Amino acid sequence: MNVMKEVPCSSYSKEAMDFRVFEATPGISVIVLPNPPEYTHVAVSNDFIRISGLKREAVIGRGHFTFFPQSPLDPHFTGEQNLRASFAHIIAHKEPHRIPLQRYDVPNGDGTFSERYWQIHNAPILDEQGELMYIVHSAVDVSDQVKSEQRSQHTIQFLFDTSPIGIVAYEAMRDQTGAITDFRLRHYNRRANELSGISIQERETCTFRQIMHLLGTSHLFATFVDVVEQDLTIEKEQYVEQTSRWLAITGAKFLDGFQVTLTDITELKTSQQSLQKEILFSKGILNASLNGIYVLKAIRHTDGTVADFIFLQGNQKFTELTGHRIEDIIGKSLLTLFPHVSDSGFFQLLCQIIEGEEAHRQTMYFAKSFKRWYDYIAVRLGEDSVVVTFQEITTLKEFAMQIEHQKNLLDNILKHSPSGITVYAAIRNESRQVIDFQCIIANQAAEVFTQIPNEDRLAKTVLTITPEIKDSPIFRMAVATLETGEAFQTQYYHAPIQKWLELSVAKMDNEHLINVFTDITGRKEVQLRLEASNKELRRSNDELKQFAYVASHDLQEPLRKIRMFSNMISANLEPDHSLRSYLDKIDNSTVRMTGLIKSLLDYSRLSGTSFSTRFERVDLNVILQNVLADYEVTISQKHATVYSEALPTLEAIPIQMNQLFFNLIGNALKFVRKDVSPVITVKVQNVSDERKASFDQLQKDRSYVAISVQDNGIGFNQEYASKIFTIFQRLNDRSLFDGYGIGLALCKKVVDTHNGIIYAEGKPKEGATFTCILPYQQR
Repeated sequence: MNVMKEVPCSSYSKEAMDFRVFEATPGISVIVLPNPPEYTHVAVSNDFIRISGLKREAVIGRGHFTFFPQSPLDPHFTGEQNLRASFAHIIAHKEPHRIPLQRYDVPNGDGTFSERYWQIHNAPILDEQGELMYIVHSAVDVSDQVKSEQRSQHTIQFLFDTSPIGIVAYEAMRDQTGAITDFRLRHYNRRANELSGISIQERETCTFRQIMHLLGTSHLFATFVDVVEQDLTIEKEQYVEQTSRWLAITGAKFLDGFQVTLTDITELKTSQQSLQKEILFSKGILNASLNGIYVLKAIRHTDGTVADFIFLQGNQKFTELTGHRIEDIIGKSLLTLFPHVSDSGFFQLLCQIIEGEEAHRQTMYFAKSFKRWYDYIAVRLGEDSVVVTFQEITTLKEFAMQIEHQKNLLDNILKHSPSGITVYAAIRNESRQVIDFQCIIANQAAEVFTQIPNEDRLAKTVLTITPEIKDSPIFRMAVATLETGEAFQTQYYHAPIQKWLELSVAKMDNEHLINVFTDITGRKEVQLRLEASNKELRRSNDELKQFAYVASHDLQEPLRKIRMFSNMISANLEPDHSLRSYLDKIDNSTVRMTGLIKSLLDYSRLSGTSFSTRFERVDLNVILQNVLADYEVTISQKHATVYSEALPTLEAIPIQMNQLFFNLIGNALKFVRKDVSPVITVKVQNVSDERKASFDQLQKDRSYVAISVQDNGIGFNQEYASKIFTIFQRLNDRSLFDGYGIGLALCKKVVDTHNGIIYAEGKPKEGATFTCILPYQQR
């Protein structure tokens, strides 16, 4: 047991000093002469002799620093310097001095050193004239607590930094009235910057208001003020243009500020899944405490049993811890001053020590008196006396509870994480080459995803379970990550469970890797189906191109020969020969067949352009003027009039827009009533939200324009409105109106390519109206 003590500074002389009580007092303590630089030992405690392994006669009379040289493990060695400074302070001021925490490595006797941390307390012993006689040097070994805190902080920080969830916290900046004017950064992890598109420099130099301005979300600043002032929690989904990601954002009050977690839900957004993961962390600081020391003497009944104890002596720390001055307690009853010790069992412990039991240590919580935790050790001194050394360990106890809380937190992360999490330790050969890995941590999700029982995973090495992985890229990448520190992410198909897994591997330290993997089977299957569909579509397009070649070459070649030979026969016939009328019909039929093939070829080519042609800004006024120029002769011959409102500019494929207007204007000029001059009107109107809602094909977040071409021609029955866009569909006698029944089908194909809709309205002998609704932008 390591303890520390303080010897009172009065009522002593060198002739009266008896160090036997000091030597019996538990704890690592020595008494040195104030004779710098040696600081010669005059007395050492039994615990010092036991722990150091030295003989008392080898220590007494030698300088203190002779036994504690500098350790090669500590390149920033300050132990001797700080301890000498503490001794010098006592010599100069004749008052106690403490070093709350000091690293001072201890030699092991074989030339090696052990890394150790101490709480050090030095106190003067003065003679009756107030002159300094000795210095009492006491130390408490707190190495386990310090190293435990370091490991805990390292683990928490590592999980925080490698978390797949972005975490950022801000604290409020307030004006003189207490109103929040801005927020300053408290902490963040790397993932928060990756998800939000904020650089490290921007994150660390900008206030929260400036960050909001960079993200274009300044309007949300007041919301986060409400989170802090009204203790609200917000949850929202936000698209971040800087990273092209959808994020689930959760904000909650944290101290006098807020903490935000950012989760990438881009994939989940498309598949209607949700995933939230919060990682909570805490950090504690272990503050060392000094010891209180007091001596009790037993008061017995006539039958020899212990009735009470009285105080014989105590130190200043006793006063600090209990609130009772030393001069007020000497000769006073223990049960009178501290009646609660009887109920706590501490009185019975002292009685057992007095009756001959070994030194006893016990931790107690005195709620009624002090509301603190104390660590006690009681040692028998003589026949009826006992020395009690105690230290307040409230901070240590609270820290231990925090450590337990952190452990539970980490356990919950592993237990409830939807991702599989494993930690592997490297197995090396004599040449320090990595030859295998051993799993040391695995959560339940890891077992579910891989179908490898965690019992086997933790008991066997990786290559024992899956020997085939030795020559795989994954094993080589894992070794490279351990050597270079560069994390990697990959996807692979796990055949035993027939699932696709996404694997993320990162280095924890020189001997450990952390592996986080997630089931992406649904997303991967969609991707594979899409790739298969694209392959099939490319095959279909190749067949369409082959068909186009056949249509443009193989089908037209016989028609050209029929027409050529028909013309040759006609040239050799008399003008009034009876066969000439038949040859004219043959010639007309071949001309119509050639036109039909050309129109069909245009339609098939249009089907393939959407995959290779890029959209661009197109002024439809220019398109319309070009089409009217093409129809200039027809318009003049039919005395037609064309009216048009100003057309918009939108994202489109220019040649397809030309085909669309060419066929719509052509239809209006073709299907005219006898003796009625054609009047064609082109109108434009933005599509309202109410109108968009009536068409399932239109997207609510896009802007559309409606372009209608109205004529006063022959019209049609409305019941045929949906059929007229079918290829080869005709509503009129071919002898009255020429054509192939492809034009309107081509119009629909163009509109479909542009993610729009087209529909027709008509009445017989009154005219028809064709309306195209197109988006302003394609993306």
